[in-house]
Amino acid sequence: DYKFYDPNYADHPNHSHIICQDCEKIVEFESDKIEKLENEISHKLGFELKTQRLQITARCQELKKLGACKKKAC
Repeated sequence: DYKFYDPNYADHPNHSHIICQDCEKIVEFESDKIEKLENEISHKLGFELKTQRLQITARCQELKKLGACKKKAC
């Protein structure tokens, strides 16, 4: 369960994050494909999309290579 302040939310409410499951490194990204898919899903289910937030938990390159990350989040 990740809790973090996102200073970019006000300027870019529709964006996503990928977070390492070990070191909790956060990389923000935007994707036209994801935005299109979310709009399609919302429309299909009878909703009007206002904002979107996608959070992906994954393994960073260091974790994949070494089995653990040297830098851990505090």
